[in-house]
Amino acid sequence: MAAAGWYPDPTGRFEFRYFDGADWTGSVSRAGEQFVDPPTAGPASPGAPWQSQSAGLPHNSGQPQHARQSAIPFSKMSSDERTGSRSTGLIVGLVVGVVALAGAVFLVTNSSSDEEERSSTNTLTVTDSTGLDDEVSEVTVSPEFVVDADSQPVTVQGTPLPPFDSSDNDAAVGQQAPTITGAGFDGTPVTIDGRQTGPVMVVFLAHWCPHCNAEIPRLLEWKASGLVPAQLQVIAVATAVSPASPNYPPAQWLDDRGWSWPVMADESDGDGAAGLAAQAFGATGWPYFVILGSDNQVLARHSGEIEVDDLQVLVENALAGDNTLPSSSPAPAEKPSVSVPAVPPTDLVVTPLRAGSGPGIEVGDEVTVHYVGVTVSDGEEFDSSYDRGEPATFTIGVGQLIEGWDVGLLGLQAGGRYQLDIPSSMAYGDDAAAQGRPAGALTFIVDIIAITPG
Repeated sequence: MAAAGWYPDPTGRFEFRYFDGADWTGSVSRAGEQFVDPPTAGPASPGAPWQSQSAGLPHNSGQPQHARQSAIPFSKMSSDERTGSRSTGLIVGLVVGVVALAGAVFLVTNSSSDEEERSSTNTLTVTDSTGLDDEVSEVTVSPEFVVDADSQPVTVQGTPLPPFDSSDNDAAVGQQAPTITGAGFDGTPVTIDGRQTGPVMVVFLAHWCPHCNAEIPRLLEWKASGLVPAQLQVIAVATAVSPASPNYPPAQWLDDRGWSWPVMADESDGDGAAGLAAQAFGATGWPYFVILGSDNQVLARHSGEIEVDDLQVLVENALAGDNTLPSSSPAPAEKPSVSVPAVPPTDLVVTPLRAGSGPGIEVGDEVTVHYVGVTVSDGEEFDSSYDRGEPATFTIGVGQLIEGWDVGLLGLQAGGRYQLDIPSSMAYGDDAAAQGRPAGALTFIVDIIAITPG
């Protein structure tokens, strides 16, 4: 049996209807207004709560009972955090309407699957302005549904940046950027603050913008090239959402184009208008780039399309001005020389040659690396991504790689260089030469260029 809460109206006559855990009630909402459906029209059975008189909410007058709502932020909370009704003067389960926030559409989609079970409950928070209660009420939404919101609440801490212009002297460069706290389309927290993540490039994108549509393939090409500096975080902000414009909704738009960096859903400020995060960063057009240093100061800004080579120069010049980067930040990868152990290893040995930074590799992560491999028996090189001129990308822990890599790369960090001495039993075996593979113990040196969480 589903939990009590607000669900899409099964009769199709209204937007939402309240389910009390046993029956559908007469508490409904439509077009931002909440009222009680007359008993003869509702699907509830006799004896449902809306059939008895409740203070302040006549149940059978046939007239809508309006309750204008001031905010509808969505959040997640565990069952033991949920509280009961905050007003004894209201009927059980405060009726909640859906406000049409300008430029924001809240889509309720079924996200349950046979393979996974949600551990938290979506909660719809509204402020009651009926005059009966001034407190905030929380209404549980079914765990079978999640809200995929184009607009998520954004918090701006600090002084907004001045609007960007195309002059060579950007007034924002060197200025402390505000910290932006928000969420992805699914409510996952996202924070933009170089002091927490290290250098970060924020890319503001609008789904209807032709220049953004042209720029996304370039950005993905840049990522695939392995030239993105390992210490640089990249975050997209989906802004200026317009439901009537092309490529809506933005979540599907980015997914269809293979976007794999984190995304923040900007808080709408009107149909097609710059969202609150974009305004705080001084956006004047799309796509819009802001590069922040590890002290959260602005290193560079750019508006409009940019080719990969020019973007690489922009990023490298910007990071060169970040004096707070640690000395261990990686230099451009150069093919290393390899020293094999004097005795073939019988156990896996991982030796850091240069420190990395950030989260370590986990099972399921996609990892982009440069590497060179030699056989321990004779020190002969058998493979090198450096010689091919492009890095390799693998998924860790899913059987794509020899065991020495699947195990040896776990915990390693982007920007680091590591030596892996791998015993034959964790490589291709002692008889692999007959299959055209290197036999015996192997030694690899691996540069971790980028890690994409799985």
